[in-house]
Amino acid sequence: MFRKLKFEGFYIYKPKIHKDKRGNFRRHYCKKEFEKIGFKTAIAQGNVSESLKKGTLRGFHYKSGITKETKILSCISGEIFHVAIDLRKDSKTYLKSFSKIIKSSSFESIIVPPNCANAILTLKDNTILHYYMGDFFNKKKYMGIRYNDKFFKIKWPSIPRIINDRDKNYPDFKES
Repeated sequence: MFRKLKFEGFYIYKPKIHKDKRGNFRRHYCKKEFEKIGFKTAIAQGNVSESLKKGTLRGFHYKSGITKETKILSCISGEIFHVAIDLRKDSKTYLKSFSKIIKSSSFESIIVPPNCANAILTLKDNTILHYYMGDFFNKKKYMGIRYNDKFFKIKWPSIPRIINDRDKNYPDFKES
């Protein structure tokens, strides 16, 4: 099941859960189901991010230039506060942000379209994310926005406690 979000191209995907005495089964991705909503990006990479401590911040990350870097992000264990910033100049929500709590217990995934910056703050210890990317990682095109950049005024549910130096030190955002 797909639920359209207020920003164009963003969806929450909640698969059908099959339960029995062994536990649960769900299809994490099905090309046919995703194509029904117009999602035609090929999956280039699948990544896993493990954060040991609550309060770990990752992002804001995005790829500059022409990109197919759609992301399908799922919280496999734990809970995150997910924030996206729309960097698509032709979008009605250009330079606006929105947030959503994603819990492993909800079995939801968020679909983030290309040219949008993406960040997460873990809300529980031992949070594991799995995400598919529609484009290959390219260090030369890899960009970021500082989590506390005054231009965006993001309201985090708590102060991030663990941030790598790169994410902490991105320069102030300037609209180009």
